[in-house]
Amino acid sequence: MNNIANHGQIEESIFMARVSEQAERFNDMVEFLKPVVAEKGPELSIDERNLLQVAFKNLIASKRTAWRTVTAIDTNPKY
Repeated sequence: MNNIANHGQIEESIFMARVSEQAERFNDMVEFLKPVVAEKGPELSIDERNLLQVAFKNLIASKRTAWRTVTAIDTNPKY
């Protein structure tokens, strides 16, 4: 019974990660995928690995863009 309950939670987390991706809520996407990774570890399916990759790629990209903006403002004498 516990495996069935865990499977349902995993499927729900994957579904919510997909919804988060569509809403471009990549922080939420990472949070929804954490229990999936904790449960499955290296046994993630290709689709689950792709979701994780998309989540982190977009999360890091937005932080990188923000960092570039701050750096540009800091080095520009107009500001």
